[in-house]
Amino acid sequence: MGQAVLAAFGLALAALAAEGVLRVFPALMPINARLWGTLPEVDNRHERHMGAAVPGHPELDYLFFAGRSTTTIHPEYTFTVDTSGLTFDEVGFRDEGIEGDPFAVAIGDSFVMGWGVEADETWVELLEQETGRDFANLGVLGSSSIKELGVLERYGLSLQPRLILYGVYANDPADDAWVQAKLAQGMTAEELLVQQVTGNSPLYRVRQFFSHNSYLYRFLGYLYYSTRTEEAAQCAYEQGDIRYTFDIGGWGKTLAFDDPALEQGLESVVSNIREAQQASSEAGAELVVVVFPAKEQLYPDYLAGPCDAAELAARFEHFNRTIMDLCQQENLHCLDLGSSMLAQGLPADPIYFNVDAHWTPAGNRFAAGIIREYLDSNGFLMVE
Repeated sequence: MGQAVLAAFGLALAALAAEGVLRVFPALMPINARLWGTLPEVDNRHERHMGAAVPGHPELDYLFFAGRSTTTIHPEYTFTVDTSGLTFDEVGFRDEGIEGDPFAVAIGDSFVMGWGVEADETWVELLEQETGRDFANLGVLGSSSIKELGVLERYGLSLQPRLILYGVYANDPADDAWVQAKLAQGMTAEELLVQQVTGNSPLYRVRQFFSHNSYLYRFLGYLYYSTRTEEAAQCAYEQGDIRYTFDIGGWGKTLAFDDPALEQGLESVVSNIREAQQASSEAGAELVVVVFPAKEQLYPDYLAGPCDAAELAARFEHFNRTIMDLCQQENLHCLDLGSSMLAQGLPADPIYFNVDAHWTPAGNRFAAGIIREYLDSNGFLMVE
């Protein structure tokens, strides 16, 4: 017993010493190790802000309450979400406000909402500034195409826009599969909210504490996952000022369309796009589907060895091809943003955060320029 106590004491001292060395000399760790596992730190109003769930609409959970503000702090960014500008009863969206009916509404996930950047740096707001037209941002977190369709039908169309930008992302099939499974169990919006947030809260808070307070935790986690080559969880790319960590393992599971549930989730995405088009048409609005790219899609040639992404690239291609084939078959207006970015040439500055999967301010500017060019070339901005 005494030897065990001494051994534990020795390990604790060694851990403290290692923590001290890494804090004094953080450059000893690769930059990906310094940022590994860092979870967003939000103020104590987060759960009260993100607790909105619409009764009678089980797909509409995990929304923002109206008229509140939350600041999120991450080693790569700090930003504030304020929902006092655009509200619908108890539910609010991250928009600075509209005057009358907006010209357009943007529907989608965190790429639309603008995770990681301030409101005036989002591509939606940049489009508004550059075109002089009012674009209402109805982006939501924890999204699925099921939720996005619900947001469009319940909130977006009520604003009577002339144009709808409908965002699609490669994790939508997996999100739809999860929601479908829960809805099949008869869950309400409130129960879904509990499973999404409260059920994971204790573990999340423990991980959040160590990720923000322990360099040793980050370093050991980075070493562990970067050596698990069967998952290829941590794959790095570095060139000039660009340093990216790729989530090959996570995407490999998210895009496993040989799984019947995920294939069904992809069918759900397709079905919801069709419903969005029909609802938009009946409301007299034009629908433009925007397919957002993951950073793993834009830099595939730099992955090698245990991070060989050939199979992953094929799965991304299957997702994108499914959406674009639908667009061709249904004569829909669709923009494959990743293909357009590659065709234009990727900027030398980072357009994604290193570890986080979202766009930097530069990425939002790049996307806004391409989306505006598409809208302009197709005559959407000529509508009065």
